[in-house]
Amino acid sequence: MADPGTVRSPFQPQPISPRDPAAPHRGCSKPALVGCGLLLVLLGLGAILFIVNAQGITAWWLRLLEKQVQTQLPPDATAQDRERLRAAFADVRRALETQKIDAAALQQVQTRVLQIAKKTGQVSRQDILDLTAALERLAGKSPPPQPSPPAETPAPRPGSGGGVA
Repeated sequence: MADPGTVRSPFQPQPISPRDPAAPHRGCSKPALVGCGLLLVLLGLGAILFIVNAQGITAWWLRLLEKQVQTQLPPDATAQDRERLRAAFADVRRALETQKIDAAALQQVQTRVLQIAKKTGQVSRQDILDLTAALERLAGKSPPPQPSPPAETPAPRPGSGGGVA
């Protein structure tokens, strides 16, 4: 009979032996660690540059969106509507430079501009007027009042005579 201590099952834990120096190294190598560290430094610098230049980047992005919206203006948009829209975009860019813009309001206007820029069909004149008013509010200007339809006066009731009793 064999000595139970000499027969080893593959399922029994093997004794720990010291690491063989010729065996392949496990874990990250020094060049990989240096490369990861350098990548983190570059990402950090990029984030800092983005924060410092965020206003310029936003102004550039607004110019691109303005060009996109200008190409989609409806045929019934008047020259006054077009000029008012152009001036509203310019006012928003100036307000960005002076840091007088609410970030939440800017996000809402950006969403509205993107919706118009992504429309595949024709943009309506009302879309343009609403966008212009939102841009003007964002820039701190109060938009001129929209022309309202004339109010109808109720006709006198028959038989009321219109006189005082």
